[in-house]
Amino acid sequence: MVQSKVEAHKIETAQDVNVEKSKLEQYFAANEKFFNSGDVNAKRAFFMLGQYCRKVSEIEEKQIAESGTESKFQARLAREISNNMSYRSFTIIMKLLDAAALKCNPTLFYKCSGACKELMINSNLVSDKKALSVEDGNMAFSLGLYQQFK
Repeated sequence: MVQSKVEAHKIETAQDVNVEKSKLEQYFAANEKFFNSGDVNAKRAFFMLGQYCRKVSEIEEKQIAESGTESKFQARLAREISNNMSYRSFTIIMKLLDAAALKCNPTLFYKCSGACKELMINSNLVSDKKALSVEDGNMAFSLGLYQQFK
């Protein structure tokens, strides 16, 4: 009985991930003029980083509201995302988000971190730091930060 509940939860989680991937692909297809030109994987990685940032920030804000304490994480994250998006800023923000996600919601870490990193690894930005313009990185991150999938 316990094993069947665990298996059912795994199947449900896999279905949720597939639905979210489907919505992402639909979003990228609808905005193909931007997302299918240049370094496609880097743009998508910055978009996913924005999604990850929003999700972690929402959880962090709830915890701050409940505890009433200030968060050094929020201040540091705000400082880092105000910089231009580059490979270096991607790695710094990713480290911040991973550390916070592991503390507040490990499931979110497993769900989002790997997808962002996989896209970045497969991008041209890893070997050619000028493969993606700063403007495109900023735009993709901002789109990811504000786009919500229901």
